[in-house]
Amino acid sequence: MKKSNSERYNEITKDLLIHYGKNNSNTVLSPFSILSLLCMAADSTDTTTKEEVIEMICNGMDYQEFRRFVVELTHRFSKCHTLKSANALCVNETIGESIKSDYLMMLSSDYDAKVFASENIINDINSWVNKKTNGMIDRIADESMKKSDLLACLMNAVCFDSKWQEPYETKDISEDEFHNADGTTSEVKMLSSSEIEYISDDAFEGFVKPYKGNEYSFMALLPKDDQSRSISDSLKQIDFSGLFENRKRQDVIVDMPEFSYDFSEDLSAYLQSLGVKKIFTPEACFSPMTDEWIKADGIIHKAHIELDRKGTKAAAVSTMIMVAGCADIFETPYICLNRPFVYAIMHNESGLPVFVGITNEL
Repeated sequence: MKKSNSERYNEITKDLLIHYGKNNSNTVLSPFSILSLLCMAADSTDTTTKEEVIEMICNGMDYQEFRRFVVELTHRFSKCHTLKSANALCVNETIGESIKSDYLMMLSSDYDAKVFASENIINDINSWVNKKTNGMIDRIADESMKKSDLLACLMNAVCFDSKWQEPYETKDISEDEFHNADGTTSEVKMLSSSEIEYISDDAFEGFVKPYKGNEYSFMALLPKDDQSRSISDSLKQIDFSGLFENRKRQDVIVDMPEFSYDFSEDLSAYLQSLGVKKIFTPEACFSPMTDEWIKADGIIHKAHIELDRKGTKAAAVSTMIMVAGCADIFETPYICLNRPFVYAIMHNESGLPVFVGITNEL
């Protein structure tokens, strides 16, 4: 049976979370941001370089179809002001005139990407990132990149900011403990509420909590095996969209901690393990973009999340740095997120996760 675009999106989401959530640190990432960048990267390359990126993204599926799906998600996810997505290409002014007009037209028409040449590329990259994430991520380029002769940077930014549909009152907030993955405990502010959408399968139970406007929801998933200190085994069969679609309308009592943290990773080694290799070598072909000799020096993903009594703020930036060369339940379930858990910010209409993460310690 042919795999759907949504199924492939969920598969990539699961694989990313398994790979970067295998230790006991906190993880948050945006599969949407990463896939948006990788599609722009594929369209910036040719020959074997392009083929390797496409195979990693599509795994045998039709690239043009999947690419249209990702581009369409940008419009579907951004119908209201809750979530904003932006794309850009920043180039060093030394190669500005070499960027091909057809390529610029493609970036603008297909990805609504801003293209700008820069005298101070590190400063301008960070300025764009800071602005597009509402200050949640203030920089992604650093001064050490000057040594690698930074020539260009493809960028995607995603910014989410929404209040809860039902706000918490003072009486709903209490002091409690969170049992960290390493066996220690932390004092946290715990938010208590009663929700009406319950999730349960063999590995997880959880709940769905709507945001104001009802376009997005927060989905929390607590492993049923509370003896395990690692979530990685439970993640192997996770299907965010399937869990979201099969949620039940049922009362569920919830305790959820306030939390905030950052995540940053260079995806290059992971992508190379999946076969994306040529783009990082001197043999990389960026001929759709420019005839200059360039290669990818790193594909970096940064993300941030803040969840509190008011709502949730989350942001993610993905960049490619280019350089020279169950059964019926009859009682009200209780979900207490006082130990490591998985979560997702779900787009209600598509049933797809925009952000996913693991909270292992607070």
